[in-house]
Amino acid sequence: MGRKTEQTFRVIHRYLGFFLAGIMIVYAISGIVLTFRNTDYLKKEIHYEKTLAPNIAAENLGRALEKAALV
Repeated sequence: MGRKTEQTFRVIHRYLGFFLAGIMIVYAISGIVLTFRNTDYLKKEIHYEKTLAPNIAAENLGRALEKAALV
């Protein structure tokens, strides 16, 4: 390889590096912004209320609560 070819590859490598570094910076900043944004999108609380029979046995409690969660 001649001196001119090596110099050309160095120039291409330098500008390609600048370009890719810029893309990585934009990607990192957008990731940070999207992670720490103030929104409640997909952050909904769901409350289930179920009245169970009084004095229910411990072995039946799990089944009763599981059915309540599926309702």
